Amino acid sequence: MLLQIPAEPRSVRTARSAVLRDPVMADLSPDVQRDVVLVVSELVSNAVAAAPDGTEVQIAIEQRGRGGIVVEVRNRVAAEPILPIDPAMPPPNAVDGRGLALVHQMSGDLQARYERGQLVVSAVLESIAAGPVIA
Repeated sequence: MLLQIPAEPRSVRTARSAVLRDPVMADLSPDVQRDVVLVVSELVSNAVAAAPDGTEVQIAIEQRGRGGIVVEVRNRVAAEPILPIDPAMPPPNAVDGRGLALVHQMSGDLQARYERGQLVVSAVLESIAAGPVIA
């Protein structure tokens, strides 16, 4: 799946809806589907907050064999970001900053890079194909 959406807050909902309709999701267990939607939501929220007005956010979701689901979110940035990103959980009284920590805990493989004026953040989630339940 490849999706481009405006860098505005309402686009987070659009991204979640598009991900749920992606054919890749049909082969995943309900738990993995929820994880993918949550990761997309958090990464798109961050991208929208960081992107300059009038730009777009690009979302790519790809299944790599049976080994994982890669979620990648790109957005324009006004200046080169300080990398690597810090996925540490903020203090309890912080107003925000928990999204990357959640994504890092869920994926275990959270990466960011600066590429031609864009911040590219990716997370790999373990893929478990949906199938019959054996009791």
